Amino acid sequence: MEHPRADAPYPDRRSPARAFRQDFRNVTPSGMTLAEAASVMGLARKHPASDPVAVYLHIPFCRSICAFCIFRSVIAPAPRIAQYVQALRKEIALYGGTEYAASSSVGSVYLGGGTPSLLTAESLAGLLTTLRAFLRFADGAEVTVEASPSSVDAAKLTAWRAAGANRLSFGVQTLSDRLGGVLGLPQRSGEALDALRLARGAGFDNVDIDLLYNIPTQSMEEWRDTLDRALEAGPEQMSLYPLNPAPHSLMARMIEMGQLPPPGPVTLEVDMYWAAKSLLESAGYVQYAPTNFTRLPPERRHGVLSRHCAEGGLLALGACAHGRLNNYRYRNLKDVGDYLHALAAGRLPVGSGQSLSRGESLSAHFTAAIRVGVVDIRQFRERFGLAPAEAFPDSLDRCIQKGLIRLAEGGLSLTEEGRLWWKGVQSEFRSDPPAG
Repeated sequence: MEHPRADAPYPDRRSPARAFRQDFRNVTPSGMTLAEAASVMGLARKHPASDPVAVYLHIPFCRSICAFCIFRSVIAPAPRIAQYVQALRKEIALYGGTEYAASSSVGSVYLGGGTPSLLTAESLAGLLTTLRAFLRFADGAEVTVEASPSSVDAAKLTAWRAAGANRLSFGVQTLSDRLGGVLGLPQRSGEALDALRLARGAGFDNVDIDLLYNIPTQSMEEWRDTLDRALEAGPEQMSLYPLNPAPHSLMARMIEMGQLPPPGPVTLEVDMYWAAKSLLESAGYVQYAPTNFTRLPPERRHGVLSRHCAEGGLLALGACAHGRLNNYRYRNLKDVGDYLHALAAGRLPVGSGQSLSRGESLSAHFTAAIRVGVVDIRQFRERFGLAPAEAFPDSLDRCIQKGLIRLAEGGLSLTEEGRLWWKGVQSEFRSDPPAG
């Protein structure tokens, strides 16, 4: 499949999208009282159940740290992990006692990390039980557990399924043992494939695997081989991410010291993207977001998490978790010890945050919604009082002129090129303040 690059809308698709303001305010190293948090996050107000809320729980523990990892994770003994789980259940209970939680409907839950699958079956089941005790789940709510293939077994998977988990996300990354060594993965390819079979035996019919491409020294042939083996395993969804070593990761340091070559050029990355898209679509998968391919019907696609973030908000729990409630962006305390101390004192572990401006709220909603589907122009106008073209006259016009966004049947959606250059699209809508 040939795709010309001479008129590529952005010089490097790996350039990070400009994010919202990062000057988090209200820094509180000891957390906030419930009253303080309620005043800035609107927790005393009712939330319409028609706008489902997403819930994210961060489990910051790993058995080992992968070379490419950019997330907040630590290695800790079992007693420390157990202590953290109890604190997390207390945080759930504190939010659960608010008017916001009592009136909300939870549409999606995601346990991420770190490595949530390091938890014992009893600990993870206990978290799900606590969530259901204090929050009202919508019918058909999606409950995802992020897992490492090396830390699951049949008994653990069966217990998760019995506790209400209905989706798994496996961090496979590659099915090449050679490249697994480059990435510092804790598992070999055989373990990853075994984990998928165990998931099927435990009753999971919604399994996603994450794969990385343009890994240092990776060839197109190795990438195709990983895709072929993944297709044979038959997961319901595949999430494909180009590897861009984070500045402070072990891999970045190895590259800086000449111990490892950098990822291939952008041209190779783009070729790998189109090759994967062609192969997966020919096998019956549908691309519904820039990184996501699925065989499931629309109502079961994991993009509902992004949709809920756009419409209802994100209740983020756990150390260093980032959330957004009632247009207030917040970040929990980063350090696990600080997080535990805050909850031991009966305080919410909110460390810092900021109220989003109207323009930032518009941008957050628009980019989250268009990433996983269509922005209905009529509904957008009803919600915000103006149409997308009025809110983003310059950004929207540039993206349409570049062939990144299209207008059809009263809605706006990404084109195929728009999905490829998604980070640039985000930048367009985050760099210029929207009108209105």
